[in-house]
Amino acid sequence: MSIITFGLLGLYVSYFLTRDPHKHDVRQVAFMQQVQSAFSKFEKTVVFPFWKSLPGRSFFLYLVLTWLTFGLFGLYWNYVLISDFNDHFRAQWQVEDQLLANL
Repeated sequence: MSIITFGLLGLYVSYFLTRDPHKHDVRQVAFMQQVQSAFSKFEKTVVFPFWKSLPGRSFFLYLVLTWLTFGLFGLYWNYVLISDFNDHFRAQWQVEDQLLANL
């Protein structure tokens, strides 16, 4: 695989990994609100843990900063992406535990 192909594939993956966590998080919060509403109809109270919303991140800003710093900002960019997903999954596990406990 050529360097150009690998670079373009990397940009494609980075683009979606930068944009999708925030969109997914917004949908997740809406889902939790609907679940709470459904449980309230059965007179059950479901208390979900505190949900820290993931911030929206600008792919193009991060890309420009990576170019300007000769790739050093890319290290931070990857760290942020990994920690965002890890934070989301930790919170998701707590939500799933609450759902199972109330079913």
